[in-house]
Amino acid sequence: VPIPFDREAFTRGVFKSPSLLLDFGVEYVELEGVRDKELLYYRDGINATVSVHRGGATTFLRVNGKPDASSHDDMPTQVMLGEIPLLFGAPAKSVLVIGYASGVTVGSVVRHAGVERVDAVEIEPAIVEASRFFDRESGRPLDDPRVELVLDDARSYLAATGRRYDVIVSEPSNPWMSGVSNLFTREFFAIARGALAPGGRLLQWVQLYAMDPQALYSILAAVRAEFPYVYGFANEEGSSDLFLLAMERPLGRDDLPRWDELPAAVRADLERVGTYSTADLWSLVRLLPADVDALVARAPVVNTDDNLYIELGTPLMLQEDTLTPNWEAFARFPRGVLPLLEGAGEPVDARLLGELALSYIERRTDPTVGPELLRVAQERGRSAPAIVAAVILGRSVDAEGTFAIADQIASLDDAIALEPDAFAPRLLRAEILVEAENHPAALEAIDAALLVRPDDARARALRARTLYALERYEEALGEIETLAASVARLDDELGQRQAELYLRTGRTAEAVAAFERELDDNDPTWLEGWVMLAQAYAESGDTGGAERARRNAQATLRNRARSYQWLARSALWRGWNDEAIPLLETALKAEPDNPLIASDLAALRTPQDASRAAP
Repeated sequence: VPIPFDREAFTRGVFKSPSLLLDFGVEYVELEGVRDKELLYYRDGINATVSVHRGGATTFLRVNGKPDASSHDDMPTQVMLGEIPLLFGAPAKSVLVIGYASGVTVGSVVRHAGVERVDAVEIEPAIVEASRFFDRESGRPLDDPRVELVLDDARSYLAATGRRYDVIVSEPSNPWMSGVSNLFTREFFAIARGALAPGGRLLQWVQLYAMDPQALYSILAAVRAEFPYVYGFANEEGSSDLFLLAMERPLGRDDLPRWDELPAAVRADLERVGTYSTADLWSLVRLLPADVDALVARAPVVNTDDNLYIELGTPLMLQEDTLTPNWEAFARFPRGVLPLLEGAGEPVDARLLGELALSYIERRTDPTVGPELLRVAQERGRSAPAIVAAVILGRSVDAEGTFAIADQIASLDDAIALEPDAFAPRLLRAEILVEAENHPAALEAIDAALLVRPDDARARALRARTLYALERYEEALGEIETLAASVARLDDELGQRQAELYLRTGRTAEAVAAFERELDDNDPTWLEGWVMLAQAYAESGDTGGAERARRNAQATLRNRARSYQWLARSALWRGWNDEAIPLLETALKAEPDNPLIASDLAALRTPQDASRAAP
């Protein structure tokens, strides 16, 4: 008979975020008939405890309690791990991926038709079993005949194999996890270099959280000791992930990806994580070899098997804010990909500079490279992308609201007049008009943008929202229904809007099914969804279903209040009393009859009792 125990308790990962697992005495109301938080898979494997959890719209994989993959927040990292080394460099036929996890990275690699063989090395069989819960996101790459699964320790496999690879992707877990740190040492990078074919390249993932600058520099130094050219890529400024592309030769002009030359499957993969153009691809470059060398010069040591600098040091950094100082160090290098393009002989005119500035500002949210490239672009001439970038930058820094909407529209009209076929100013013009609730004008602007780029999913999603605001419900519903499933990621509200439109257009049965799907699979905290589901059930004559939906609506409202109460008590636990008061005030507005919330707030408002407010 199996020993009874709470499997959930073995997957909490309290070492990483202890406060998230404290209830602080807050009790939530359970929703009826909803699979909110579920443990989908659990196995004590050979090397680790592996579990898969579902919470709201997200499925995530945990290894020894630490989240290592997910169906939502981690998607940009998982996709880019597979795409960057295939896109930057010579065409690759053989690829090795270290660490299978969700399988999304391997799924991105096999989208490239030129790849003839992919070896996926995973040390823990339970992870391979768990990966099936991510089949929709990964595309089931293990079913591809080009993919061979290797159950082995990656370092041992690389040291012993006689195969040579054009690309090696190393995506292990964090170096402070048991048994992982030896995949971040100079000795490992030497083994990886030995397993590469002539001209091959390594893509190494490195975390920027729980990794102070000195530790990061020691890993950069370890990579740099084995590879003469190391590039740093990042999805956005402030990201917790850095991708190191290590090579024996520098990237040349022919090694740079161009959007129009990519296969449709690869473009679709990139679009689902917010990349839509050549400039968007090139703006992923954040550090050039000279920048990396400047950081390596600051390294206290080269991380090696002998000194265990990372293995012994990073566990002490788990609760530190290391993202900020790491990105502050990157701010020393404000030109991004520009020196690479100029050195490779890529013609860099005002328009390309404007496109790059726009990508760094809009896609990468980079406050250093974006403004610098915009300045250079404006010095070299006027271009529509530079005008769009200037408008976005102006909107982001205009705290007083002095950059009037009329001025923004006028600037974008200038961009359109300058380049009538430019898409970016037309899309931003439409977005600003939607924001201003000028929906008739917004619809005209969207349709004008779609004339330039008819299949752009962002414009289609915006059109659906605008038609809804204009109460043209049938048209809005038709627009949503034409959007592919992958496009829904661009707008988390589209599924909810679709359910509401079924109700508004009298398609009650479809409305019930859509509301149940959204509330069960995506967001059980959607209060308005429960209210409208009750209406849909009532219209269909199902009084029992309507009553359950009403009870869940009330429970959701109460849970919303209690979430604020939890945040307040968490703040008190940390000694942040001033932050707790507005949280409790919000909680009391949502649930005015809750005596515990009222008591917490009263204690804080009375100075002599404040010390008794903390749980």
